[in-house]
Amino acid sequence: MHRQGTENGDRDKMRYSAAYPTGAERKVSANTGLARLSCAGNYSLFSYGNDVIRFATSPRLVKYTRIKKWDDGYLEVGADYGKGEVEDYIDIRAILDNLYYDTDASLSKIDNVEVVHE
Repeated sequence: MHRQGTENGDRDKMRYSAAYPTGAERKVSANTGLARLSCAGNYSLFSYGNDVIRFATSPRLVKYTRIKKWDDGYLEVGADYGKGEVEDYIDIRAILDNLYYDTDASLSKIDNVEVVHE
């Protein structure tokens, strides 16, 4: 933000531009609705924003192959347990509830989920 003077009109303009982001800034904030799912060892990792939720999974899980459906905390995924892809389900809502998160507020920030292979 540029400061181009000290008159009240300029200060009001600066306050306005800080309070209402430009198109580029809105575009960045719109992308924050992405969550990521991965697995490492006997754990799955679900991350969004600054939060990383780790929960136990089968030791046979090799990787998640794809997200089939995201429905407000309920994931339908493709998972590889060493014998090809099978359909699996993860209830993120229940996990967040058990961790005493504000589940509705947390899930409202997520628009989409992607699989990440680490």
